Parts: sequence; C-alpha cells; structure tokens
Amino acid sequence: MKRISIDYYFIGLLGVITAVIAFKFPHLSLPYFWDEAWVYAPAVLEMHKNGLSLLPDAIPPELSRGHPLLFHFLAAGWVKIFGTSFFAVHSFALAVSIALLIAVYIFCKEFFSPLVGLLASLMLAVQPLFLAQSSFLLPEVMMALWTVLVLYYYLKEKWILFIVFASLMLLTKESGIVLLGTIGLWTLFENVFLKKEPLFKTEALKTYVLIASPLMVAGVYFIIQKLQNGWFLYPEHIGMMTFGWGIFHKKLLDVYGFLLQGQGRYLLFISFFFCVSFFWKSLSWVEKIFIPFAYLAVTYILFNLWGADDKLSIILILIIFARLFQTLFIKIYNEDILTGRVLSISALFVFFYFIFSQLNFLSLRYLLLIVPVIILIIFGFIYRILEDKKWLFILVAVLSIANCFRQIHKYENVGDYNLSYIDAIKTQQQLVNYCEGNKLHENKIFASFILNNSLSNPVAGFLSAPKSFTELTDTLTTDVEYCLFTNIDLQEENDSLLNVIKLEKVKSFETNKVWIDVYKFHGFINDSIGKGTNANLIKRKLKKI
Repeated sequence: MKRISIDYYFIGLLGVITAVIAFKFPHLSLPYFWDEAWVYAPAVLEMHKNGLSLLPDAIPPELSRGHPLLFHFLAAGWVKIFGTSFFAVHSFALAVSIALLIAVYIFCKEFFSPLVGLLASLMLAVQPLFLAQSSFLLPEVMMALWTVLVLYYYLKEKWILFIVFASLMLLTKESGIVLLGTIGLWTLFENVFLKKEPLFKTEALKTYVLIASPLMVAGVYFIIQKLQNGWFLYPEHIGMMTFGWGIFHKKLLDVYGFLLQGQGRYLLFISFFFCVSFFWKSLSWVEKIFIPFAYLAVTYILFNLWGADDKLSIILILIIFARLFQTLFIKIYNEDILTGRVLSISALFVFFYFIFSQLNFLSLRYLLLIVPVIILIIFGFIYRILEDKKWLFILVAVLSIANCFRQIHKYENVGDYNLSYIDAIKTQQQLVNYCEGNKLHENKIFASFILNNSLSNPVAGFLSAPKSFTELTDTLTTDVEYCLFTNIDLQEENDSLLNVIKLEKVKSFETNKVWIDVYKFHGFINDSIGKGTNANLIKRKLKKI
C-alpha cells in the first residue's frame, strides 16, 4: 500500500487563512470608512443598480474617479449574488485577500520552498496594513494579487496567463503600468547585459511584444474614456502629481518611515541586512561592509543630515541603489539564475513603485501593493543564503513575524492603513447617534470632510434613518452653531485659530486614541478674522479649552 502524503505546509496555510477569517469576521458588518464610504461603495452600488459594465460611462466620473472599472465590475457582480449588506460587500474584499495569501504561498513554494511560502503568507497575514485593507471595499488588495500573479506567470514564461492577469491589473488601476514597465526594462537589461544577446534578436523582440500586449487592452479602455468623458486620465488626479524636490522629499520620508520602520517591519529589514552581511559566503569583506554602509548612507541623505544640494542627494541615492543592486541581486543572479531573476525583478519593481508613489497623490494604503513583494524578496533571499541553516532562517522569520504581530492593535495615527479604523468607526457612530438624538439635522455644523460624510451620506451606514443633516459645512463662518473636531482626518495645526474663536464644549467621544469633540460655537472674538477656516486645521489642543 502506498503511504498517503500529507502536505503539512498547505495545512499550515489553511490555518493562517482560518485565523484571518476568524479575526476579520466581526469587522465585516461595520459601516464603510473613509474612501470606501465616499466613492467606492457608492460607485459599486451605482453599478449594481444600473447594470454591470466595464465601459467608462457605466458610473459617473465623480464616483469612478477616472479609474478603470474592473474592481467595481467584480464587486458589483458579487453584490448581485450575495446582497448589499455590509457583511456581504466586505466579504468580497476578504475573499480577494484570501486569494492574495494563497498566491504568495504558491509563488514562494514554486521559486523557493513551501516553508518560505507558509512563513511569507503568515508574515503578510499579520501586517496591520493587510489586516485593515483585507475587508475594505478598496482595490489595493486586488492590485497586490494581480502583481504577484503577473510576476509569477512572467517568471514561469506562461505568456497567455501573463497577458490575462497583466490586462486585469491595468483594468483595475492605472498604477499597474509600473510593474509592466519594470518587467520590460528588466527583460531588456537581462538580454543585453547579462545574457549578452543582440538587442534585436528575434526571440527577444517576440518577448517584448508579449510584455507590451496588455497595454493594447488597457489602451482601448482609455481611448473609449477619452471619447465618452473627454480625457484619458482623471484631471483631478493629474493635478495632484508633484515633481518638486521639496514635496517629493517629504513624501519620501513618510514612505520610508512607514514602509521600512513602521508596524514592526524594521526587524524584517534588520534581519535581512544581518543575514546577508554575516552568512552570505560569496560576499567579500568590502561588500559586507558596504551593505550596512549603504543603508546608513541613504538614511543620512534622506534626512538631509549633511545639508547637501538636492540634485546631488538624488544622484547619490541612485548611485548607492545601483551599486547595492549589483552587490546583492546581480551577484545572486550569477550564482543561481532562476532565484536571481525572481529577486532582481521584484527588487526593481519595489524601487520603481517607491519612486512612483512619491510623484502622485500619496495614501499609505497604496503601499500594500509592494508589501507582499518585499516579504517574498527578503524571505526568499534569506532562505537562499541560509539553505544549510534552515533553523536560523525559521528563527529569523518567526521573530520578524512576532514583531509585526505585536503591533497589530498599536497605532499613533488614525487611517485606513491600520486597525485604528475600527475605533474610528465606533467613535463616528457615537457622534452620529448623539447628533440624531439631539435633533441637530437643521443646525449649521462645522466639521471636517469625513465627519460631514458620516452625517450626510446614507450609504456610509452611520445614519439610523434616511433623514440626514442638511446644514453641514467645512468653512467656519459666523452663522455656525456647532463645531466638530476630530483626529480621524487631522492634517496640520493652526494654533492661531484658537485665539480668535469662542467655544463651549458640550460633548466628547473617545475610543482608545480616536476622539471627536462637539462644541457650541459662540462666534469670533473679532468678527473680521477667522472666516473661511478649514476644519482639518484644528489640532488636539482643543481638548484643553
């Protein structure tokens, strides 16, 4: 009799998936939060009402925001089957998130080992960013899924599936162009500089055509969008693009702090540099010294600790990255071509997307797209180095996972990139209940965008009755009766306002670190100043009034 083979790693993956479902189950029935309450849920429900379509005019541009409509199409199809309840809609997002965990496992199992697959999927599962986004009606998890699958089928050279998933990626969100561009550049670089092949070799040209073919699919969509809406890309988004060093540098620091240090990920990167420097036998002593030096040098330059010229800083960062890429990824490519291809193209994509995210409007949730890729790079690299010391690889991986796990419920700022949104939703619900209970529907209320949306948008799910609040404003004028202040969407401080307004606190709501305060507004100390002030400019100092 043949012995039955049991795949313990896959059983472990099922355990991870079960734990994620159990953890997220109570969150599936929560109201919508932030962007899903503002545009995505209304857009999906609009498509559900009007009929499924991928054409740009299927829903109004103010709801689609000019993005391709595959995400909305799939979500609306799910809603037609399972209903429009919060639980049903959020279950769609959770199903996509589970697919991403499976894709990460299969990717790592195929190119490294099932052990790496299990630990990488577990590492992703404990990321606060992933746990928050895993039930949001937002396209970021789906984009991460397409990214992993596109990389997988490119590396496996299964071109039909590559074209299918690359097309799906581009029809979900325009940012997919970064991965396709990275694949094209890497293929050119590999053929010319690593394989030393002629630039216009017939086989290479065929590959370039296959890589570019999904652009034709996406191109058809954007041509139709031009014909129907008058523009290829949403004008408001184009206006948000920035190319100046000052804004670019500020965003760079935000992304650097969040991605490389936040939510416990710092130990993941420390482990990477430690294992590479001390256990990779192929490295010379000069190279081992250079790796931590490069990390420190980039940090030094980013925080402008030496006061150098901006252009010089950019040039130095690019030089350091190029040298680091050569030291790490080209070296491992020369040792093991398949592993080198997997790690090199993934690292290039992370770098290019990192730059791309600085040039556009930045929301930290957008970085979820590269988090699974970063995890598979680091775990795959460490596993390759420690193949004869698997116990050390397991130790490093478990410690990194544990360090992220302990950060799950910790947060400093409120947003859709950590689990603070649960406390934010609870606090918003308390506010709406208070306003409804005190019948403030026709009182003029000054509040920030997200609170205005909770009080006026029935789709968001906070209102207990169809009647909404009709006198909401984000401009502080003399006829305002109530002021609402919160740290949910706080942007910057305007201490001077506190010296020119008269406030009387009437109620305060607080859940852990999330707070909303209700004040009666008694006017300006000097009526000639302070008018037109935006609600987002008030800081927590109001708690002291």
